[in-house]
Amino acid sequence: MVTQMRKLTILFLPAIFSFCAWINASNEIHLKKTLYLDDSTLETKNTFFNFPLCVVSDKDLNFYILDNNRIIKFSAEGNVVWEKNTLGSGPGEYCNIQDLSIDDTTGTLFICDQNLMKIMAYSCAGNFLHEFKIRMGPPPFHIAADSKDSLYVIFIGPAPKNYSLHRFDQKGNLTSSFVPIRFKDKDLELQAWKNMLNFCIDHNGCIVVAYSYYNLIQKIHPNGKVLKEWKLPLNYKPKGVKRVILNPNQIQFKGDIVSQDIAVDNANNIYVLWGGPHSSEGVRIDVFDTNGKYLTGFYSGIPAEKEYNLQKFHIDNKNNLYILNPLEEPSLTRYSMQWMKKP
Repeated sequence: MVTQMRKLTILFLPAIFSFCAWINASNEIHLKKTLYLDDSTLETKNTFFNFPLCVVSDKDLNFYILDNNRIIKFSAEGNVVWEKNTLGSGPGEYCNIQDLSIDDTTGTLFICDQNLMKIMAYSCAGNFLHEFKIRMGPPPFHIAADSKDSLYVIFIGPAPKNYSLHRFDQKGNLTSSFVPIRFKDKDLELQAWKNMLNFCIDHNGCIVVAYSYYNLIQKIHPNGKVLKEWKLPLNYKPKGVKRVILNPNQIQFKGDIVSQDIAVDNANNIYVLWGGPHSSEGVRIDVFDTNGKYLTGFYSGIPAEKEYNLQKFHIDNKNNLYILNPLEEPSLTRYSMQWMKKP
């Protein structure tokens, strides 16, 4: 393991980006940029980022970025602490990482390998701890750790046991399944796309899910009971996902992506990153309280020039907002968030 320290341009800017909600709300969120990270801010002659697709943070505000099968740990100040790129098929090695998650209590970093169909655990120092295989048919795709030594897993492909989300203990034993298949289809592959989810675990252990292709958000108790269900305040009607045959050897699934990420803050307010509408101010983020009541909305601050602009986000335990832009000019931007009452 090689420890590297690279200086970053840390921006404590007086400028504050604030955006008003689309509907009548008494609150708004002010964003202040505190960190910007891209190829130009890192002391390297080569391209640093390839395709940064996931960011998570620990209780000390260190943050970890998944970048094209490479895991990079940064300090809270923005220095690279370590990098890991352990490709292979043996214990502690990986082939195709899809997601990261951190246990806030222990600081254990969990890594989801789609090709090898396993979950690996590493210490905050980057040392391999243990791993387990998941054999439920399709490969694992997204994971989230809670504070009770459980791991939640979403699979890509036909849903095992007709449920979209599954909970495991840290030895790999299935303990329960959640979110029964809602949108059914005789074509099981199309059904899997229709029921694709983004999800997170709040600080009370509840699961919050947002359907990728349908305007639907749910808050679910750890026992599986749906506590709340609501929709984003869309000003358009999204097109449902369909199978598109481009030629006999090429098939795609297309539809309007409604949501592309979801997170919670310290107060268990729920943030949903939209999929479709875009502007020079970024991608829309709407905020709901823990009961699903709309609070406010704002934009990611990263310009979105295409019809669908892939972005990901994360909120740490100090309510800092991280926005990942993985495409043309890969970057990470961190904002501090301040809640304000409208005048």
